[in-house]
Amino acid sequence: MKTLSRAVLLAAAVSLGLAGCSAPEKAEPARPVSNLEVRAESDATAEVQRHADDIADIIETPLEKPQVRPISCRPEAGKTTELGYSVQGVYQLGLERVSDPVGTLEVIKMFWKELDYQVPIDKTVGSRRTMRALTPDGYTVDLQTNFPKALRVTVYSACFSRPAPGPSSS
Repeated sequence: MKTLSRAVLLAAAVSLGLAGCSAPEKAEPARPVSNLEVRAESDATAEVQRHADDIADIIETPLEKPQVRPISCRPEAGKTTELGYSVQGVYQLGLERVSDPVGTLEVIKMFWKELDYQVPIDKTVGSRRTMRALTPDGYTVDLQTNFPKALRVTVYSACFSRPAPGPSSS
């Protein structure tokens, strides 16, 4: 009986010893965690376009030279992270056919205030005027004039996280 007990103890000890010597499982690399709202880039791009279209509709002039692209999150958005993205849209509106460009900008400012946009920047230096609106949904709309010729419209989306990629089909 002693021999059987020793054999069982020896087997248990060897078993435990081998378990402790086994190769550790490969750990998954830590994935960064983001607390940003998840939004598809196409949805953020559509919202940027909508904000620019609002300005074009008020001025009754088509948007020209659109340049829309994803960028890193901006410090002005309150979030700087490698995990997120923002969408930037840059457009130009011709003002040659606008009879009262200064009055039109006042109409835009009233439109923004009706929509509860904050307007933290509204300044004029010489013949240039700069206005900035912050929307309730985290977008920024910048207007810069170059009277009497053009209005530059720059729209930045809020900072978002991209959705996780779906399963790929093979």
